[in-house]
Amino acid sequence: MRKTTTARAKRARSQPSNHAEWSSGDFVGTEEFEKSLEDFPTPDLSDYADIGWDTPAERIAWEEHVQLLRECREHFEETAHRHPRLFPREPAGHRKSVFSTNGYVGSPGESLTWNIAREESCFKKHDGVRIASPLCYKLCYVDRLERGRPGLAPKSRRNAKIRALPNFPRIFVGAWEYESLHRWREPSLIRLHSAGDFDSVPYLADFVEIAQMLPDVRFLAFTRCWRWKHLHAAVRQLAAQPNVFLHLSYDSTSGSPPAIPGAWTTPLLEKNDVPPPLRPTDCRAFRTRLVYEPPLKSVRDGRLRTIVCPQKSGAGDGDLSCLACGACLKRPPEGPAV
Repeated sequence: MRKTTTARAKRARSQPSNHAEWSSGDFVGTEEFEKSLEDFPTPDLSDYADIGWDTPAERIAWEEHVQLLRECREHFEETAHRHPRLFPREPAGHRKSVFSTNGYVGSPGESLTWNIAREESCFKKHDGVRIASPLCYKLCYVDRLERGRPGLAPKSRRNAKIRALPNFPRIFVGAWEYESLHRWREPSLIRLHSAGDFDSVPYLADFVEIAQMLPDVRFLAFTRCWRWKHLHAAVRQLAAQPNVFLHLSYDSTSGSPPAIPGAWTTPLLEKNDVPPPLRPTDCRAFRTRLVYEPPLKSVRDGRLRTIVCPQKSGAGDGDLSCLACGACLKRPPEGPAV
């Protein structure tokens, strides 16, 4: 499907003036809004007749996918029109992005980050247990992010309300389409929850649907939602999606994550770099130090050895993004997790 969305994006980029005119107007009523949609460039499927399809079914599937993306984009704009406080406009007229950028994940043109408020997700309790472990709650790095980026906290709070709107998966996919056409031109990676976490079965199910609607986009998520046992079945469904790279984070205060096929485990090291009991499914270890000294490229626990994330190792690879490294963007070996 990669050639599909690329071809669609090329046509969209050939009409930038229409995009700017369409996105900058102030909608004052339903009639004006519907008229604005008529001016939005619609892909002409005949332009892609020379792409070459293996079967007629493949072309039909592609046409249906293009139509789905258009419907999601229209639904996003209609929802934004109805909820202007959740989808404010920039001075230039475009909608403010619901996504953030993170240089650690990848360049802005390649990756986006979706966040929600911590207070509305991982800091909540269920049966006396937080999603965030005691160590994670104490050392939450989002405090540093929000101090350095004042707009992050308000956006996360808006997103926490956006996810509760009807048809959230279509809103999310439509927002990605909006970014592809107006800002970043088809980002191929979405990092889920630098701030926040999965906190309900419906929210996890929403991202199963989103991953299926965007098969060419990869989703990277580190989560402690496994600490709530009633979410395990939904976590399994999300981990089973081929374009979702799910990492079950754990530390010495969180307990041990369950065995979930399709999901990695990722240990968090204490300040003295002592790991919790490691697991064979560990992908990378992360350090809690603010200054990554002394350099540490790997940790051992008996016969098990785990590589430390290059950004946190202090070995000179701090500028290596997740996209450039790629270690966390691989599927774990097939078979049950141990």
